[in-house]
Amino acid sequence: MRLVDTEDFIALVNDVVGERCDWFFEVYVRRPALPSLEHEVQDGALHMRWVVPGGLRFELPVPVELGGDLIRVEMPGGQAVVPLLGARFVIDPKKWLLINKPGR
Repeated sequence: MRLVDTEDFIALVNDVVGERCDWFFEVYVRRPALPSLEHEVQDGALHMRWVVPGGLRFELPVPVELGGDLIRVEMPGGQAVVPLLGARFVIDPKKWLLINKPGR
């Protein structure tokens, strides 16, 4: 039997996923405050931006229901712009994201 620590677990996840996920664990494991997701509609597009305490890198994709279809919006650099083309949208319709929500 071998005892493992957080670093061992992160190394295992990085190996299984095939890429470095340290940014994810830095925000969700090592920090007490949750990230926030800011959004606004401007010029017919949905603009989203992660706000993370300490300005840490955070690129977690965001599920968005767009015109009845669930899409995964990649967030390179913690930001994304999604053309709406007149469609209605719901950010994180299934409540999968662990985020700081206003009023909490």
